[in-house]
Amino acid sequence: MIDKSAVIIIIDKVNYISTTIINRRSKMKKVLLIVSLVLAVSVMFTACVIETKSESTKKSYVSSTYSDEDMEAAMKVIEDEFSTWKGCKMNSLTYAGDECNTQENLDWLKSLKDGKNYAEVAEFLCSFHSPTKDADLKDTAWEKDKEYEDYQWWLARVEGGDWELVTFGY
Repeated sequence: MIDKSAVIIIIDKVNYISTTIINRRSKMKKVLLIVSLVLAVSVMFTACVIETKSESTKKSYVSSTYSDEDMEAAMKVIEDEFSTWKGCKMNSLTYAGDECNTQENLDWLKSLKDGKNYAEVAEFLCSFHSPTKDADLKDTAWEKDKEYEDYQWWLARVEGGDWELVTFGY
């Protein structure tokens, strides 16, 4: 992802240069402004292209309950499990929202883990592409070369603990 502070610094520098050029009305400085703008746009475009190529999974979350660190830790648990799915490619991973953190969902997840005393719950949805090779489909329920959407991942944690993947599927 492009660092917002770097973009703000570039914009501030361009504004400073353009103000200086307008005040002095120098032809050479106008050329410098144009070159600076072209370079700034090139740097931002290059950063976007590099990010797009290196980021194969689109991740998103918005939470007023959990911190960024909480969300990143939960996503890592899911990504670690998903990485064992031979031939599958995750396209997106999205936090389902704070509304999933209910007592009803906590009770459900506790029942799946013999009453473990979970305090928090999080649901994520992902889209992924199933394996394209027959050999990678062995011992799976996936259809070959198919896109799956809204695949659910349910995580929970005890007070002050780490996220645990409790269940996943449709």
